[in-house]
Amino acid sequence: MKNVFVFGSVLVTVGLATFSANAAVTASKAMELSLHRVERLVILKKIEDSFETKLKSIKLEKLAHSAPDEPSFKSTLFQYPNSDLTQKNIEITMNEDGKVLGFVVSAGSDAEGATDWPDKDSATLLENSLHEVYENGPTVPEIAPFDNDLTQIEISQVKNTAGEDVALIEMKASSTVDKLHLLIKTNGDFDSYKVVKSP
Repeated sequence: MKNVFVFGSVLVTVGLATFSANAAVTASKAMELSLHRVERLVILKKIEDSFETKLKSIKLEKLAHSAPDEPSFKSTLFQYPNSDLTQKNIEITMNEDGKVLGFVVSAGSDAEGATDWPDKDSATLLENSLHEVYENGPTVPEIAPFDNDLTQIEISQVKNTAGEDVALIEMKASSTVDKLHLLIKTNGDFDSYKVVKSP
């Protein structure tokens, strides 16, 4: 991985909860598994494909629990909002191993303003950014907080140093005030990253 300049900013919100330190999967992996479930639900036609093509952000909450099979994570995946301020979303609950326990879809008006990515959809770009985090978190200290304590990711479109359109994935974690910016190429390949230090 290499550092880059900051290309843009997006709004980040944080979900906090008491949680066991012995979870079998990290927060970034749990978030990635929630994306897998969304992909599966789209294939089964249980939810509309706009949860892949018009996905804007994901918020993860760690849930207090007393047994490994109880709900331990809640991942809420949001589409781009409509001008009427409604926003379609799906909540997915998982246990400590990342096994999905259930899901609930919240209705809203159709998403507006979503980026029309040329190669991969926004769900895939977000998922690929999460791969970078949970694969490198165990060995790269500045990435570790975003692996273990990730709370929010959000996608936007920016340009990289070569002038190419890329996806900017902004991440925030409960254990640091810094933010992680990852650039993912439109074909899904990793471009670069930067930890943005808080002033």
